[in-house]
Amino acid sequence: MTSAPKTRGTTAPKRHRQHDPEERFQMWVTIGFIALIAAVVITIVVGIGYSFWQQHWQPVASVGGASISKDQWADRGKLELFRLDQQEGRIRTALAAGQISSTDADTRLSDIATAKTNVATTAIDNLIDLTFQGQLATKQGVAPATDADVDNAVTADATSPEQRAIDVIFVTPGGANPTTAPTPQDRQNAYTAIHAAADALAAGTPFETVAAQYSTDASKAKGGSYGTVTRSSSLDPTFLEALFALPQDGTTGIITGADGTYRIGKVAAITPGTLDTTFQSEVQQRLPWDTYRSNVRMEAFAQKLKDSIVAGASGQQDQVHAAEIFLSGDPTKTGTADSGQVKASHILYSPNNDPQAATTLAADDPAWAAAEAEANLAAAQLRAISDTDSRIKDFGVRAQMQSDDTGSGANGGELGFFTRDQMVTEFANAVFDDPTLKKGDIVGPVKTQYGWHVILYEDRIPPLQDRVDAVKTELAKPDADFGAIAAASSDGAEAIVKGDLGWLTRDQLDSTARDAVMGLAVGAVSDPIAQSDGYHIYKVAEKASRPLDPAQAAAVAASAFGTWYDPQKATAQTDGTITQDPSTLPSTSSGN
Repeated sequence: MTSAPKTRGTTAPKRHRQHDPEERFQMWVTIGFIALIAAVVITIVVGIGYSFWQQHWQPVASVGGASISKDQWADRGKLELFRLDQQEGRIRTALAAGQISSTDADTRLSDIATAKTNVATTAIDNLIDLTFQGQLATKQGVAPATDADVDNAVTADATSPEQRAIDVIFVTPGGANPTTAPTPQDRQNAYTAIHAAADALAAGTPFETVAAQYSTDASKAKGGSYGTVTRSSSLDPTFLEALFALPQDGTTGIITGADGTYRIGKVAAITPGTLDTTFQSEVQQRLPWDTYRSNVRMEAFAQKLKDSIVAGASGQQDQVHAAEIFLSGDPTKTGTADSGQVKASHILYSPNNDPQAATTLAADDPAWAAAEAEANLAAAQLRAISDTDSRIKDFGVRAQMQSDDTGSGANGGELGFFTRDQMVTEFANAVFDDPTLKKGDIVGPVKTQYGWHVILYEDRIPPLQDRVDAVKTELAKPDADFGAIAAASSDGAEAIVKGDLGWLTRDQLDSTARDAVMGLAVGAVSDPIAQSDGYHIYKVAEKASRPLDPAQAAAVAASAFGTWYDPQKATAQTDGTITQDPSTLPSTSSGN
């Protein structure tokens, strides 16, 4: 008998219960709320991240593909402010100790105050320079700064600067504070004086005696004692370089500054710097020590590049022994724009003795007639003096006593050389438009807005182009003597020695003249070369490869790196290798 098989575990299939519409709505609301919260969180996180990036990591400059961030900029600013505070403290200490004068201290403290206000700009500029110089150093094969290099640089940073007490002889063409541009005679007189001073020192005359006789600086009253200087003092860079290359009691040669002043210096005493044992803790109050060392490492690498460039420029060099004819003026003025220069003195007779009030005084005011009467009387009395020298002397005395232009009056009415556009029209026309005037002639009285002028005509310099043409004509003669023409025509200080400039390196020549002069054959004369101050004509007497003399070495040390580096940086800025975003300024403060 058979039976039907059992089914095991068989049940009817289950059916999913459908969600009702309300449940589905609640589910989607929950999912949307969660998504919204996630989006808000993501937005906040991204916003915080972007804000942090914008405040700290955003590039503010790029140098050869290397970015400089806001944090780097801000840290550099903190470091530079710290160093300025250090300098300020040292100056105040030196002032209290009587090592520097109050005048010098005030000048340096003023410079520091200005530097602090500009620290954001200088910080980014310095970071760009350090970054670019590091890249150039790598290309030049300069070894990176080692830890020992950094340690040495940190020690130097922690040590107060070496100080040197110096004695000086300064000879400025036209005097210590000339009121007018120096004349050719002023330059030649200064050249003669400084060389006479150098000769006296070489003959054994005491420095203080020579300074008292020849210097135009106020320090002459103290035998040339100038006070204490450091390498960062505001003296001429080449002069400072020469001073700090000397031992105690050493004396420089003649250093000619870019300002035209001649200088000789003596090192009277040397005070070594002292190490500040609290330096690291003071730095760490401003910025992290590792950040400080990172900046110093960049500086040490850049310094190795500078040392390399200066060393390469300081060895045996091709030089020329040259002479020069210098004709001063503005080469951009030609034709009727250049009337040359006139030298004259004047006595001003103003209504009511007040030149400024005269500019608004009515033309029919009786004070104008009174001033005119005074001027006419003075002019008539001066013209009555037949001897020219006596007339000139009397004019100077009258100017001191009677002129309402108290500035020139104190100097006998002397105005020096001036161009037509430097004087009011009526005055200029009176002395420029009469070609018959000769030294000692009385001109006027001439009325201007300031009063009535009695003018003493003294001299005239023809227009620059006329002078250039005249010199070219002389030089073209078969028997032309360059030295004699220089002595007679040059406005240069060296005219007194027939234009002799001595030995010159390429870098001692103006950039517009270097190629022309260095390319001249011995005995050849250059064409007139236009520069900012006039025309220069050169003759090469000798050419040789020779070592630098001390003055040349000091000049090279002061300028060689800038001469090499500046054009490269300018090119990098032009071609986009260096870019900068000045709109993002880091927050820096002189506080801790």
